[in-house]
Amino acid sequence: MTLKAWILTACSPAWFALHLYIAAEWIGKVNYEQTLFSLYYLAIVISHFITFESSWKPRSSSYGNNLWIDAIGRANKDIVIQSLLLFTIIFVTKDKGISRMFLGQYLVSIWPLLILLHRWLPDGLSRLLFSKDQRFRTIVIGSHRSVSDMRIFLRGLPASGFEVSGLVTLRENPDDQEEPDLTESGPAIPVLGTIDKLDSVLIEHPTDQIIILDSERDRSWFRSVLDPCTRHGCHVLIYNYWQDLFDQPVHFAMYGTHTFFSLQDEPLQNPVNRLIKRMLDIAVSLPVVLFVLPPLILMVRWAQKRQAPGPLFYKQPRTGLDKRTFEILKFRSMYASDPDRSTEAVQAKPGDNRVFPFGAFLRRRSLDEFPQFINVLRGEMSVVGPRPHLIEHDELFRNSVSTYRIRHFVKPGITGLAQVNGFRGQIPDDDAIRNRVRYDIKYINSWSIWLDIDIIIRTVSEVFFPSRNAY
Repeated sequence: MTLKAWILTACSPAWFALHLYIAAEWIGKVNYEQTLFSLYYLAIVISHFITFESSWKPRSSSYGNNLWIDAIGRANKDIVIQSLLLFTIIFVTKDKGISRMFLGQYLVSIWPLLILLHRWLPDGLSRLLFSKDQRFRTIVIGSHRSVSDMRIFLRGLPASGFEVSGLVTLRENPDDQEEPDLTESGPAIPVLGTIDKLDSVLIEHPTDQIIILDSERDRSWFRSVLDPCTRHGCHVLIYNYWQDLFDQPVHFAMYGTHTFFSLQDEPLQNPVNRLIKRMLDIAVSLPVVLFVLPPLILMVRWAQKRQAPGPLFYKQPRTGLDKRTFEILKFRSMYASDPDRSTEAVQAKPGDNRVFPFGAFLRRRSLDEFPQFINVLRGEMSVVGPRPHLIEHDELFRNSVSTYRIRHFVKPGITGLAQVNGFRGQIPDDDAIRNRVRYDIKYINSWSIWLDIDIIIRTVSEVFFPSRNAY
């Protein structure tokens, strides 16, 4: 976690304690002896761990310069997760020492504080930790094109402790002698010289850090650049251009003394992480299968007999972990008497006449997916993971998105990162499947137990407040 994360994690419990003290000592609405303080504090801390571990949406701001809309969005997420955890505690424990009104007042009062912290804390920490005389004096080596491509990164360097002194350009492009803009309206980076004069530039401009943006060079070129950097005692950062060649993250992998680039770096390759995820799957799915599924089966069966007689479950082969096929379970939501079996491979769409009325309700609330908790207990699926598609569509999507098969590196899920970010329902075009795969790969590469918990909580809210894409 970052310093910002630790400060935010400390501020919320402190604000809760202050609110608690005022309510108990001045207003008398809280009974200290009957209140389970530790559970509430733990829930608040856990909520921040969840939000910091699961910030996957592309940010509109960067490098310590949070915009107001970004700050409000993050504060809203904090409030939603804290609300779910705190009200769950008060519901489960039947705590009489603290009221729902008190929790509501606390959440309303901390919301503007969280917005201010998310907005100003990164800037404040940057000014505190990196005053101008404490920043690394930095020279950038590259072309105008590479500077333009990396302008967002370069604009954010001061917040990370770097002060850009200027640009050393490449000899082969005479246009690089003009000063490039970091933003559309400036400021410009002064051109200090060309790469063949690097030694003289470093003498004239004392430098702590060299950043090489154009790294597609041979060994002799790098030697000619690194030698003067070493003589003048400069740190060197070299941009990894391999990242630009692929539409997925590139990771380092060490085997003995050899360094490789890997296109996959999944936390779930670790057996310990797989065990933790399996324990969470069982902890969530077992109570659902034992206590939620039986009455739901009775209700669904009753509605099916009256509206669309036929089998209770709809079973269909899907592709799972390591491209193995398994049989997925769903509550049947369509008429069983459809004579055209080819429609089974057709995606459901809004107003689909194959869906009977109560089936539409099941699909809208995602209740038709509940039998898949049985698949989870069998070990065929996970509660959270990439959603499995029709086998007929796997080949189609694989041809549209080259990274599609990476989704099968982990077990498919009842819900996933793509679904809680709005990508669910019908897949009308290639962009829709590309967005889903992008989120699925982010999930695979960045899995954590907190991310799973966050997705589960957000999915529960979708059951009660379904999105427009649910049908």
